[in-house]
Amino acid sequence: MTVRTRALIEAMFSGIRDGWLIIGAAVLLLVALEISTRIVLSLRTADEGGDATSIEHPYAAAEWFSDWERNRRRHAFGWYIDYAPYQGWEVRPGEYEGLHILPSGYRRTIQADTSEGPAKRPVLLFGGSTMWGYTARDHATIPSWVARQLAEAQIDDVRVYSRAQVAYNVTQGLATLLLELRSGSRPVAAVFLDGVNEIGPIVAGGRPGEIYLEAEARRRFASGKESTLALVLRLAGRSKLVAAVSPKRAPALPEIDAETDCDLLVDHYANLVRAGVALGSEFDFEILFFWQPTLAMTGKDLGPWEKIVMTDPGVYGTRMLKMQRACAAKINERMEPLRGSAFFSLEDVFDGVEGDQFLDHYGHVTEAANSRIAEAITEQLIPVLRDIPPSSRRESRGGKGIH
Repeated sequence: MTVRTRALIEAMFSGIRDGWLIIGAAVLLLVALEISTRIVLSLRTADEGGDATSIEHPYAAAEWFSDWERNRRRHAFGWYIDYAPYQGWEVRPGEYEGLHILPSGYRRTIQADTSEGPAKRPVLLFGGSTMWGYTARDHATIPSWVARQLAEAQIDDVRVYSRAQVAYNVTQGLATLLLELRSGSRPVAAVFLDGVNEIGPIVAGGRPGEIYLEAEARRRFASGKESTLALVLRLAGRSKLVAAVSPKRAPALPEIDAETDCDLLVDHYANLVRAGVALGSEFDFEILFFWQPTLAMTGKDLGPWEKIVMTDPGVYGTRMLKMQRACAAKINERMEPLRGSAFFSLEDVFDGVEGDQFLDHYGHVTEAANSRIAEAITEQLIPVLRDIPPSSRRESRGGKGIH
């Protein structure tokens, strides 16, 4: 090897080494800046913790909530979502303090041990994040409250199963029910708690009947796979540093045509309820649809936190308020023939209840408030589960239906 060749090789390796050192130094600098930004933001949040808003939040003093919320946010809205061919998505299994997602992908329901004794009759509960337990530990989700309340009513031959998933609407819930029936499950009752996720996609700029982020899912499917640039941009989107230096832009959302959108939403919902009732008749189980309570429609005296939420609802909260109020009367009118048999509106379930119950505009409530929603559900389940077969209950309706 000549001296010239050796010099060229040494220069090439020196350049590579220097390049990697520069890249490594840049990465270390970015990591240091990211960590520093997160520390500064956390300290700023801590400094702001003494204002009225933080103090009045119902969970402000709860020791469990901070870590629990961090785990929920990371798991349910982070990297732990899988594609589901019929429903769109499902949450992966995971285990944290007070937050257990089973191998089936559904939230754990706390109830009496059923490892011994006769087979239990299944009760399936469907819905979105409120039924899933977005603001509740395992023991205080609506399904866990229902299981406990049924046991207190001495109905001990049933097993309650949560089949809720974050952000699911009624269509996704019915698809989940169909998959249960396809697999051979034969529930004695199926309960749906919905409403907000019918409205939410419209609020986010979509159309009635869409799922959350449907347009985004369509774009990803059309592209086949993410480019390296898209992946880098998505990772950058999770950076606190990028968020801190990026200009804040208000979302460009289309105007809501509440009259037209509510008419379409009500048509969709009524058709889905009819389909669900037909499934119940064919497979001999009772199906109950509950329109969930929201801050926009409650008649209660607002608590301190609820007043803050109503005072500054934000862009999406304002649009949610508009749609909930516009659609409520139309839903109640269309579902009147099934009110008290297959349809129940819970918009007044907290009327007369003191203190904060709602945590936001999206139907998320405190753990104690979950128990009150569960009581309304359990009240309708008890006669279903006690010696009154579903067929007899349907006959007593006199053939009423919705069209």
